[in-house]
Amino acid sequence: MAEQVSFSRTLFNPEQYKKTINTGFSELVPITGLTTSSTAPPNVNEFFIQYNNIFYNIPVVGVTNSHEYLVQQSAAYIGLDLSPDNVQDLIDEITQLREENLELQQQLFELSNTLTPTTPVLNTINSNINV
Repeated sequence: MAEQVSFSRTLFNPEQYKKTINTGFSELVPITGLTTSSTAPPNVNEFFIQYNNIFYNIPVVGVTNSHEYLVQQSAAYIGLDLSPDNVQDLIDEITQLREENLELQQQLFELSNTLTPTTPVLNTINSNINV
């Protein structure tokens, strides 16, 4: 038993369509909610002025929008390796240089204590050199 169904549709000519149907999106998003910025992005000097003004408001750590993120992005841009191995190598080198500096200061102290007002400087220096 087949039943016959009738459909009807109304066609508009293009001019009547534009007058009848609202094709804008004003019903979905309120116009007051839209913000358009006609200002240009800041130049480098203005950027750093703004950056300094909000410096302490920026989170220290975070995947984005943080000091940690800025350091990682800047390090990658300038080719700086911040890997833990590289940092540890630098810490080891600093430790070694501090130890060498301490040894040299001790030698200088010992040399300055071996000199007396009556001891000629050249004789003291020559006696400390093994040839």
